[in-house]
Amino acid sequence: MAEAAVSFVTETLLRSLENEVRLQMRLKSEVANISQDLQTIKAYLREADIQAERPNTSNTLKDWVKNVREIAHDIEDCIDDYRYEVARRRVEQRDLAGRARRALGFVTGIVSTHGISDKIQEIRERISRQDGMRKSLGLTGGDEAGSGAGGQDCCRGCCGGGSKGGGSNRWSWHEQKQVAAISGKDRLVGFTEQKRDLASWLTRGRNNCTVIPVVGAGGLGKTTLVSHVYGLKEVENAFARRAWVVVSQSYDPRHILKILIKELRNQKILDQSDTDLWHLNEEVQTCLKNNKCLIVFDDVWDTNFWSSIKSILPSQNRTKTRIIITTRSQEVAKHCKDQAHPAEVKTFPLKRLEYQEAKKLFNQIVFDGDECPKDLQILSHEIIQKCEGMPLAITTIASLLSNANTDDTSRWQNVSKNLSRILAAETNPEVRAFNAVVSESYHNLPYHLKLCFLYLGMFPEDYRINCKRLIRLWIAEGFVQEGKTETLEKVGMNYLQELINRNLVQAAVTDFDGKVRSCRVHDMMRGFILKKFGEMNFCHVLDNSGSALSFSDSPRRLSIQQDFHKSGLLDVASDPTLVRSCILLNTKGISPSLLPNFKHMRTVDFDDAPLNFLPDDIGDLYLL
Repeated sequence: MAEAAVSFVTETLLRSLENEVRLQMRLKSEVANISQDLQTIKAYLREADIQAERPNTSNTLKDWVKNVREIAHDIEDCIDDYRYEVARRRVEQRDLAGRARRALGFVTGIVSTHGISDKIQEIRERISRQDGMRKSLGLTGGDEAGSGAGGQDCCRGCCGGGSKGGGSNRWSWHEQKQVAAISGKDRLVGFTEQKRDLASWLTRGRNNCTVIPVVGAGGLGKTTLVSHVYGLKEVENAFARRAWVVVSQSYDPRHILKILIKELRNQKILDQSDTDLWHLNEEVQTCLKNNKCLIVFDDVWDTNFWSSIKSILPSQNRTKTRIIITTRSQEVAKHCKDQAHPAEVKTFPLKRLEYQEAKKLFNQIVFDGDECPKDLQILSHEIIQKCEGMPLAITTIASLLSNANTDDTSRWQNVSKNLSRILAAETNPEVRAFNAVVSESYHNLPYHLKLCFLYLGMFPEDYRINCKRLIRLWIAEGFVQEGKTETLEKVGMNYLQELINRNLVQAAVTDFDGKVRSCRVHDMMRGFILKKFGEMNFCHVLDNSGSALSFSDSPRRLSIQQDFHKSGLLDVASDPTLVRSCILLNTKGISPSLLPNFKHMRTVDFDDAPLNFLPDDIGDLYLL
C-alpha cells in the first residue's frame, strides 16, 4: 500500500512545506526536487500495490513496494524533524528566558538546513535506485484494468482477459466470486422474494427498454442473484437474445461492444478486426432492433459507464429489452437515473439476508444442513448476527468453523469475540477470497479516501463512531483536502458520505433529515483493515483480545484500548518518534513521563479516556 503513503507525502506534506514562507531557498529547492522524484515513481504504485497482493507474487515486487513506502515514511520523518525544531525554537523565543538568551546571542531564529538537506539528498538517491528496480520489474504506469473470463452459465463474456489494457492487475473473476451465496447443487440460499421480484421486472412491464441497476455491497450476492434469475427458464424463454459482460474497474467500450455483438449473435469467435466505435454501435443497435434482449453488465464501477454505453440503444426500441447493471456504488445507480433517456431506470437495492435465511446458510456449511448442537446455539447466534446478513461473510466464517470440533467451544468463543483479528491473521482460501472482494473496493478509492477508510479500524469492533469526532481526527491528520468554497468539516463529511455510498462504511445513527450522526464498519471490513495495518505500519491496536496477530514494531499510530505498563508500550513502539497519532479508549492514558518520547505526535484523542486533567508534558508536543 505504498501509493497512499507516497500520495500523502507529495500532496499534503511536501506541498505545505514548499508554501512555507520562512523556508530557506536551498531547502525549498530540495523539497521541490524530491517531490518531482516521487511524482515520477507514483505513477506506477497503484499497479504495483495491486500486484503485490496477489497470491504467488514475487518477493522482489513486494520488497519494492515496501521500500517505496518506507521512503515515503522517511521523508515524513525528515519533514517533521525540521518542523519540530522550528516549533521548539519559536516556543523558546516566546518565554522570558528565551528572550534573554536571544539577547545574549545564544538562540537564533534560523534552523540549520544542512542536516535536512543531507537527508533529502540521501533519500533522492534511494528513490533513484528504486526507480531503476521498477524498470527491471517491468511495471507500467496508469490504472490498467482486467477481469477474468466467466463461466458459461453465469458469464457469457468479459471485457479484458488478455486484450489490450486488460487482465493483469486484478484477481480473477472466479476468485472473487468463489464464495458466493450458493450451497447444495447450484441452489440459491435466501433472496426468495428478491429473486421473484427481479424475474418479474424482467418478464413483465411495458414494451420499452428498462435499465435495472442492482446495488449492494461487495459480497452481498448481486452477481449470484442475477445469475440465478438469468438462468431461469421463464426468463430465458422471454428473450430472443441474451448477453453477459463483466465490466470491472477500467473498461474498453470497443471491447464491450464486440462482446455484445458476439453474444447477441451467438457467435463462437470474437471479431477483433473492427475497431470503429460508430460502426460497432450500429452493429449492436441492429442486434437489439425488433428483438427482445436481456443484457447484464456485471461489476460496474465507473459512474460514467451508462453515459458511454447508452448510445447502443435504438431510438425507437418498442421491444421489451432489459439491461441489468450490478454495482457496489449508489452513485453509479444515481447516474443511470440522471442519464436515463431513452430508457426507463428502475433501481433494485439488494437487501441483506433475513436472520432465518442467514442461519440456514450457516448451518448448511458448518453442520451439513443439520441443526446446531444445543451447547453451541448461543455462540452460533452471536456469530450469525455479526455477519449482518451478508452471504459472503457468512460463508467465510462458516468455512472457518466447518472443521472445528463441535465439542470444543473455545474456537467458537474466540471467533465470536475477536472476529476481525482472526480474519486479519487467517490465510485460508475463503478468507482470501473475501479480502479480494474488499480489496477491489479499496483499490478503487482515491488515496485520501484510502487513508480515511483505514483510520476507521482504530476503533474497536462494533463501535459507533461519532461523525464529527471522526472528521476532526481526519482533518488533524491532514487527510482532508481543502475545498475551494467549503469548510474542511464539510469536505470531510463529503468523504464520509462517499465511503457510505460505496458500501464500505455503514451509517449507524441518522437524523430525521438524513444526516449521518454516527457510523461503523462491518467486523469483516475491520478484519481487512487490520491486515492492512500490519502491512503498512499504519497503526498498532492494543486491546484485550490476546490475539497473536503480528504487527510491526514501528507503527505510525496507536489505538490503546487497554491499560498497560510503560515497558509494554515501548515494546510496541520501539521508536516513539514514528508515532503520529494516538486514540485512547477506556484507558487511563499515557504515562506523563512517556509523552516527550512521542515528539512527532499530531493528534491525541482522550475522548473515551477517564481523565480528570491533562498532563503538563503535553505542552512539549510542538506538532500537536
